[in-house]
Amino acid sequence: MENAILWAQLQFHKMKEGAKKFFTEESGDATMIAVIIMIVIVVALAIVFKDQITDLVGRLWSSIFGSADDVTKSISIQVT
Repeated sequence: MENAILWAQLQFHKMKEGAKKFFTEESGDATMIAVIIMIVIVVALAIVFKDQITDLVGRLWSSIFGSADDVTKSISIQVT
């Protein structure tokens, strides 16, 4: 039982040190800013092209389910 407790304490210590390193490392700042900028750009594009995106998704959706309906209608299931 003591081995399990020591192992858990060691793992907790490793996680704590890893978290400290993650939050104190400065190279992550530029990456985080780049990710935020990309998210802002994607959201802005989605707002600008909302109608076109909605139309495209609607056509794709109806195409997919229209094809699925055609397939299911062409299959005849015989129950014996």
